[in-house]
Amino acid sequence: MAHQPKRRFNLEHYLRDSPTLMAFGTALLVGTLSGYGAVGFSQLIVAVESFFYDYVRTPLSQVSHWLTIIVPAIGGLLVGLMTKYAAREARGRGVSEVMLAVATEGGAIRGRVAPIKILASSLCIGSGGSAGREGPIVQIGSSLGSMVARVLRLPRRTTQVLVACGAAGGISATFNTPLAGVVFALEVILQDFAPANFGIVVIASVTAWFVANQYGGGEPAFGRHDFGVSGLEEMPLYLGLAVACALSSTLFSKGLHVVEERFESIAVPEWVRPAIGGALVGLIAIWMPRVMGVGYGSEHNQTVHEVLGNGLPWMMCLWLALAKIVATWLTLGSGGSGGVFAPCLFIGATLGYAFGNAAVALLGVQGDPRSFALAGMAGVFAGASRAPMTAVLTLFEMSQDYRLILAIMACAVVSSMLAQRLTRESIYTVGMKRRGIHIDLHSQAALMDAVMVKDAMTPIDEMDAVAPDMSVADCYQVFARTGHHGMPVIADDGALVGIVTIKDLGHASGGATGLERTTVNDVCTHRPITAYPDMTVNEALAQPGAADVGRLPVIERMRPHRVVGVLRRDDIVRAYARASAERAQSLEKLAIAGWLEGAHVHAKTFTVKETDAVEGTRVGQLHVPEGVLLAGLRRGNRVIIPKGDTILSPGDRLSVVIEAGHEADYEHWLNSLRHGKPEP
Repeated sequence: MAHQPKRRFNLEHYLRDSPTLMAFGTALLVGTLSGYGAVGFSQLIVAVESFFYDYVRTPLSQVSHWLTIIVPAIGGLLVGLMTKYAAREARGRGVSEVMLAVATEGGAIRGRVAPIKILASSLCIGSGGSAGREGPIVQIGSSLGSMVARVLRLPRRTTQVLVACGAAGGISATFNTPLAGVVFALEVILQDFAPANFGIVVIASVTAWFVANQYGGGEPAFGRHDFGVSGLEEMPLYLGLAVACALSSTLFSKGLHVVEERFESIAVPEWVRPAIGGALVGLIAIWMPRVMGVGYGSEHNQTVHEVLGNGLPWMMCLWLALAKIVATWLTLGSGGSGGVFAPCLFIGATLGYAFGNAAVALLGVQGDPRSFALAGMAGVFAGASRAPMTAVLTLFEMSQDYRLILAIMACAVVSSMLAQRLTRESIYTVGMKRRGIHIDLHSQAALMDAVMVKDAMTPIDEMDAVAPDMSVADCYQVFARTGHHGMPVIADDGALVGIVTIKDLGHASGGATGLERTTVNDVCTHRPITAYPDMTVNEALAQPGAADVGRLPVIERMRPHRVVGVLRRDDIVRAYARASAERAQSLEKLAIAGWLEGAHVHAKTFTVKETDAVEGTRVGQLHVPEGVLLAGLRRGNRVIIPKGDTILSPGDRLSVVIEAGHEADYEHWLNSLRHGKPEP
């Protein structure tokens, strides 16, 4: 009998032949890794914080309080150097970078990101920077998930799910919130609540939570309290608090965006900017040291615990909320490394406590101001992140108090809805929007936010229309010849009369003779739904009833009876296909430029002013120099795909990516746009 060679066991092939085992095993592995990563990260923050406080800040404060300014500046400088020379993705909030990787790179994250993010965020937070742990731990866990997928050579969609598993595990292990970790990963990172994803992410989250609990913990992060909602008569006050949370979270998000832009315009090396931001935070901390660090769960800063314990003076709470907003702007806007979750909780706790005190004093209600503090935490985070489910579950798991669940839910949901009305972008996506990238993984409609009606419509000189005095019989013949099922009805002077469809013609009766005598004007719809050329396609379709019709006449805004075109379903399909291709091409160019790979490139924006020579010029005439990529154009709240015939208007904000070594070319080009007409 011939000797049969012994088959070697191949784990990769075995897992690939067992999809269920593959999903379970990889989720278990990613959960374990992210759990240990979270434990190591938390312990490193404690060690770095103790070092800076005991051996740097305390000795300096004994000499002069003013010398303590240099402590967060040193941390910022070290962060700037690490992110510049090791991993650019490690700067900033972390969650945005993960969302970008999932949406544009299939979840691929460089392996070096996890260790660099751990070190950079520990230095930033430990030295006194005003930032949180959720952004770093999400990026750390996600990079571990991406690493597992890369080693096992898993497909794109599986990689994305494992990235979400890492994010869920990190949140679960860091904050002792396994349910909130799952919802955060699905609501924010994947933006998909598919049952298959849910099961896999749950495994990772629970595994990470179990790993972290082996090293202590298990109790709610904010302890157990004996306060709650005393009665339904308090609920209107929580709705009022939701309004305050929406306003403060919008101020927080928009202000951070503005501060980031201001720091980018400072003429200093990029790695120096976090040091400047750190020094300014240190300056604030001379008068309000509570703004430094996370604000809870730390030996040196227990502000949130104090608010939920015996409370603080309400006026101090208001000042602390405002100071925390500014300190976080400076830390993260300058390029520091950290998250926004902890600042949101700090702002919400102090704002909610001050609001509750005012309600008790002015209205005489019987509520406890500390319950408003807990609800305020959920409200500010939900308003900033647009993740109300995550906010509700996080605050419930961190307090484990059923008596407050109704107040927390009301505050989170209402705050998120109001903030959405005030600004479309969340604090996680506004940075991506600045780069001309709209993060929305599963919504085709989101892409139509970048396409104007005037660019998608069939113009009047190319469309078919009928006159109001045309007989129904002749109109039947026009429909048969063109194949259309509906057309605009336009008078001789170009005014819109209405819309006529094949269904309208069917309502005409009276035989052949009757059809000859009945005109289109007799049967058409005289007040159709219309669109304006300067609308986005989404805005046009969002009008009541617009989705149920096959075509929308496009009229001039200043002369509402003047027809300039028609927007048909075919036009929308073609516009979507064109926008998808252009978006893919834009992302490909960004990857080639090295932006998505963390190469030495710079992103800048400039706003077109009325006095600029480029105002009123077409994009095709800009003659962008080599080494400079025009990445996007923002007009108001819309991001427009810049085309050759797009005319620049005052207030337009152009986003560009500049390769290293081409800075002088960019400055010369920008100067020509400001002061001298571009070449024809």
